Amino acid sequence: MTDVSAFSRLLLALDTPCCVVDSAGTILARNPAWTNVEGQPATHLLGGAADALRSAQTDEAILFKLTIAGQPYAGRAIRLTGDGPLFAISIEPARQTPERLAVAELEKLGRLEAILNTAVDAIITIDEHGVMIAANPAAEKLFQYTTEEMLGRNVSMLMPSPYAEDHDGYMRAYQTTSKAKIIGIGREVTGQRKDGSVFPMDLAVSEVPLAGRRLYTGIIRDITERKEAERQLNQLNEELEQRVIERTRQLEEAQAELVVQERLATIGRVAGGIAHEIRNPLNAVKTSVYFLLNATSLSEEKRFEHLDRINRQVTLANNVISTLSEFAKLPGPKRQRVNIRQCIANAAATVTPPVEIHFAPHQDLFVMVDPDQMGIAFRNLIQNAKEASSEDGRITIRIRHQASLVLVDVIDQGEGMTEETLARIMEPLFSTKARGIGLGLAITKSIVEKNSGQLEVVSELGQGSTFTVSLPEANSD
Repeated sequence: MTDVSAFSRLLLALDTPCCVVDSAGTILARNPAWTNVEGQPATHLLGGAADALRSAQTDEAILFKLTIAGQPYAGRAIRLTGDGPLFAISIEPARQTPERLAVAELEKLGRLEAILNTAVDAIITIDEHGVMIAANPAAEKLFQYTTEEMLGRNVSMLMPSPYAEDHDGYMRAYQTTSKAKIIGIGREVTGQRKDGSVFPMDLAVSEVPLAGRRLYTGIIRDITERKEAERQLNQLNEELEQRVIERTRQLEEAQAELVVQERLATIGRVAGGIAHEIRNPLNAVKTSVYFLLNATSLSEEKRFEHLDRINRQVTLANNVISTLSEFAKLPGPKRQRVNIRQCIANAAATVTPPVEIHFAPHQDLFVMVDPDQMGIAFRNLIQNAKEASSEDGRITIRIRHQASLVLVDVIDQGEGMTEETLARIMEPLFSTKARGIGLGLAITKSIVEKNSGQLEVVSELGQGSTFTVSLPEANSD
């Protein structure tokens, strides 16, 4: 006999009398509603209907009339999909014409049966009381129960505590309020197998109205492998995070050590520069003092010569210290409206020995800067230009207007710089001079930037260098 047990379990959900027969008219399954009408055992042959089926085996639907327990009934048979020539029959009292018989429920059940048997995911159907009325082979495999062990029992048997105890309460609450916690939403829950082991699963539940009843179909997917992959991924992320933290700590320690080493190296370079710049004046002072102390016959001219040398060397050493102080602690600018040409002229007057400046063009433009700070900056640029040029070399100052900026070009006719020197010329403690600690241009750059300007340089070997200072133009008022 062909197995139609899965479909017969779905028939239990219908209030309409229904049964399943083969092409010979043998009853293979029927629901309680049919039994109540017929009053016969399950093996009873459907006499009148059997003849109708045999005469029209290939039809998808057959209309017929028959008498059951002395009462006339109209019926309709539909062919089921699947193995074997099986038909599902629904009947209603004969006062209704066959055309009006509703067999949509049977058709729905037939489609559901095909889905249940072929689905990869576990599918379980329950009634409004939570009692399982259908389960597919995938559900048997997943929960390790046979279909016979599950059907007719509450679906809570597939849940661990405390979910099992709470399930019926959820069902009653939904029946009363229609407020869904999982129906039509889906969520991640925990299932329990026959051996008591639990596992994570995705559960999607939908409500299926059928023949005036509420049925609920749950599609279940075991996500054990996915959760294990997530666990491993989280573990790897944690390990990676720990590695990042550890590596960051190591880098911070290395950076701190590098900073210390760099500071020590910087102190060494500064100390070397200071020693070089101050030792020479001190040696000269020491020599003159020794001469003055030990000379047996000292003329007034010689005495003045050595005292003047001492004064110049002390001034030179003091300039080195002042330069360091300027670089170490440069105060914020006190800005005012300044005539840039006059500021440059004042700075040039402090350069020793005096230097001749050529302004091109000769015009007055105004900027908002600290005149004292910019005086130091221009003095440094002019001093450098003078030292880079030959004795008769000319220094040109070009003042021009561009958009809202005033640009000052300090142009010398020196030998120019190599690309390597040009790239480092403004670094603190970098110097191309035999004497000097390499802070002049660094101070100049810092001053210009503090006054909202920029300092740039272009140079070419054999063509001299041009340092350009760009500053914000002052308003005319």
